[in-house]
Amino acid sequence: MLEKSIKGEYMKIEKELNLTELLNLAIALEQRGEKFYRESAAGQTKTELKQIFSDLASQEKEHSSFFLKLLEKEKSYDPENPPPDDYYEYLYQYANISLFKIKEKKLEKGNILDILNYAIDVELYSILYYFELQKYLNSADYEILQSIILEEKSHYNKLVNLLKEYE
Repeated sequence: MLEKSIKGEYMKIEKELNLTELLNLAIALEQRGEKFYRESAAGQTKTELKQIFSDLASQEKEHSSFFLKLLEKEKSYDPENPPPDDYYEYLYQYANISLFKIKEKKLEKGNILDILNYAIDVELYSILYYFELQKYLNSADYEILQSIILEEKSHYNKLVNLLKEYE
């Protein structure tokens, strides 16, 4: 299986893509979000912004915990609607190119507009990734992921409203 890197070269994907890999990507995404929001909170002088970023970090940590629990039971996980053969590759590519590519952007420390725009991008890409992932979860896990998607949407709305205040 070939993967096109960010630089445009094709690389062979050595591992078998499966739900475990996709959950690991979701965990990494949430952990990165938590770290980003904690660092953003620490860099703020306004109490309101510190609190908003701290709350977002805590919610990202809860999301990561959900995916970790799914990962623990993945060995016996039998999706009600198994995906087509190439679908795991699609989600893997999406996560690696769309989600993790944006981490390369250098943010000016303390520049609230850069921070908010970056955070908005991450939340939007996360929502899209989770929409794709939810199709293949069992009913109980689907419901939990739905609540995470709603929280991510509320993060997105909160960040967009903050951006409007600072533009």
